[in-house]
Amino acid sequence: MKKIILLTTLLCVSPLYSIKNNYQETAYDYCNRQNRERALDYINKCKNIPDDVKEIISTYFNNYNDRTDIIKAINVACLTNKELNKIINELHGNPKGFCDLMEIFAARFSNSIIEKVAKQIGTRVAKNYLETRTQLIKGLKSGNTEKIKQAIHNGANIDTRFWLDTKHHSITPLRYAIMTQQINVIKLLLQAGAKAEKYMIHEKSYSHPFGELTLQEKEINQILEEALKKQQS
Repeated sequence: MKKIILLTTLLCVSPLYSIKNNYQETAYDYCNRQNRERALDYINKCKNIPDDVKEIISTYFNNYNDRTDIIKAINVACLTNKELNKIINELHGNPKGFCDLMEIFAARFSNSIIEKVAKQIGTRVAKNYLETRTQLIKGLKSGNTEKIKQAIHNGANIDTRFWLDTKHHSITPLRYAIMTQQINVIKLLLQAGAKAEKYMIHEKSYSHPFGELTLQEKEINQILEEALKKQQS
């Protein structure tokens, strides 16, 4: 009797286990496809990467699921494609293109791996990217406009995202400056070309339950509105 019960249990549990595994794989595949599509969409919108390079890296981001495989493929392609080689290996070749490439990796995988990817690439361009990124973040957190200016001058990506607290919440430099109400930094970032979209401070939000903005917040909104008009014109 015990053997019959055990056999019945196994017959019932096995299909359920299989269904559970299939569901997990399907969920993984779904997320993987969404991330891949997001990366490919970002590639199409990139203004600093030439079309022939876009075609090359689109193939890698579409076909490979491991970032190390993508990096290896890109390094090999640098041997035959001059424009891609400029992005990866030439310090003053196409630094904005390298910044875009890092954002593509972030779209495909996660914002948390950007620094790891740059370290894996390991070229002078990648090292400069890491140095200017660190310089920019330190300047933001200390409110040091000179350090921010220097980071921007050295090629820092002003629209990159960085981790605000123990890797639970990522934020752009402009969002951080608005959140900390550093008006001079906000102006500096906008002048350097930071995107002003979606950054207005809204009344009746979770941080303003009574619908009241301070004079400083109103000033920030006015600065953002003016910058947005210029960017859209």
